[in-house]
Amino acid sequence: MLFYATEVLLVFLSLLTFIETSDICHKPNWNNNVNGKKLSEFPIKIFENVGPQSCFRECQAHGNCFSANYDRKQLTCQLLDKKKNELKPLIDDENFVYMEMTDTVSAGGKTCGDILCNNYSTCIRTSSKKMTCIETDCAEPYPVLNNGIISDRTFGPISATYSCSPGFTGVGQGNRITCRPGGQWSPLSYSCEPPGPRICDFESHYESSCFLTESTYDVFNWTRLSGGTSSTNTGPSGALIGSYYKYIETSGPREPGNNATMVSNMVFEAKTYCLSFYYHMYGSGMGTLKIQTQTKSQNPVTLWMLSGNQGNTWHSLSNLNIPLDQDTKILIQGIRGSSYTSDISVDYVVLLPYACSYGPRICDFESHYESSCFLTESTYDVFNWTRLSGGTSSTNTGPSGALIGSYYKYIETSGPRVPGDNATMVSNMVFEAKTYCLSFYYHMYGSGMGTLKIQTQTKSQNPVTLWMLSGNQGNTWHSLSNLNIPLDQDTKILIQGIRGSNFTSDISVDYVVLLPYACP
Repeated sequence: MLFYATEVLLVFLSLLTFIETSDICHKPNWNNNVNGKKLSEFPIKIFENVGPQSCFRECQAHGNCFSANYDRKQLTCQLLDKKKNELKPLIDDENFVYMEMTDTVSAGGKTCGDILCNNYSTCIRTSSKKMTCIETDCAEPYPVLNNGIISDRTFGPISATYSCSPGFTGVGQGNRITCRPGGQWSPLSYSCEPPGPRICDFESHYESSCFLTESTYDVFNWTRLSGGTSSTNTGPSGALIGSYYKYIETSGPREPGNNATMVSNMVFEAKTYCLSFYYHMYGSGMGTLKIQTQTKSQNPVTLWMLSGNQGNTWHSLSNLNIPLDQDTKILIQGIRGSSYTSDISVDYVVLLPYACSYGPRICDFESHYESSCFLTESTYDVFNWTRLSGGTSSTNTGPSGALIGSYYKYIETSGPRVPGDNATMVSNMVFEAKTYCLSFYYHMYGSGMGTLKIQTQTKSQNPVTLWMLSGNQGNTWHSLSNLNIPLDQDTKILIQGIRGSNFTSDISVDYVVLLPYACP
């Protein structure tokens, strides 16, 4: 019986010792609690369904917690790495209690039983009821991220995760740092960029404005190149803008179906972005180019896709709306076709931080590459429209010059053209599902005049003719106004000129305007 009483007394004394040493390790000052107030700061950690004492203890156990907001209504605890001060006073909120930590710290650190914890450690009781110090912070101060915050911390291992402030976009993938032996942080390879266009022109290996990097979940990589590709009868002769572009090299050891993917390295806001770029897909064995999005480990979603030989010229894709959020990435994927003649190239990829603007699209043909123009040359016709200033080369056909500005487009119907040969311009936009309004000027002068058509085509279906005119219309410019055109993301506009009975059938168009609403 005496032995049992002695054992109980020893347990009581041990418990008393633990309580005293715990209080010395982190001694709470309850007089610093303020009812009906909170500190307006971003929390470093949040606990749910806890009481006020547990909230205070969580702050004690956290190496970088100096105060806490406790929500009495929601039973949530917000740990803060700052205290109130003259520049940051408390604000009124009847649901909250503000708690502030006060530690008793000796010259050598915090007393923890019979040892001292340094100022980067916290005193805890282990499972064997011994008091010990654990590191809860790096000796080196936390790196500062401009326009960013520390959104989370862990202590096994010691780490910090950064996020961007609202309105800024994260660039890079190194937003989590860890404390290395010796008390130094690993590099922070992350930045928070203000809103604005993200442009990949590939003029340097490491572009701060570019939002694309090579994927590690594909078969091979895209290649950055200046000049032509190494294979004949495929690939461009050079970049469209600047000196460099990116392409997929489809010679051996590549096989049909092998893919190369570029993936976005940004953390996006939850909203719709606008993507535009130029592409080159020339070669008889041409494969497929895809624009996709992927959310976490889900299957990719294809937003745009093009396959087959598109001719030896650069084309543009404009105004592709892409819904994104912090868990979603953009993929640009090139897939090898049936042979080595399937080098796919891209250049000048632009991502705008807002939905594509569907204002008026105007083709006045004053420059070769017009950002506002929605037309490009088709690869499924016999010949191309020609951009020209001044009169055509044949007599008794064609205009003497442009109607507006200096340039227009026309079909040259001299040899080797034969009756029925067609040249087609096709839209390069991804349209919203609604009705648009088309207007333009045309010139159809010549005794052998052919036909001008306005058509739409949905995927591989037969074209639908919305307007058509044939025969000699005299040596003057005419206008077609207010042609309603129903469109959607799978439908394109075709402007087709067809050669007539002889060379005097040069058809011309100028100042083509597409309005993003039905004609009045």
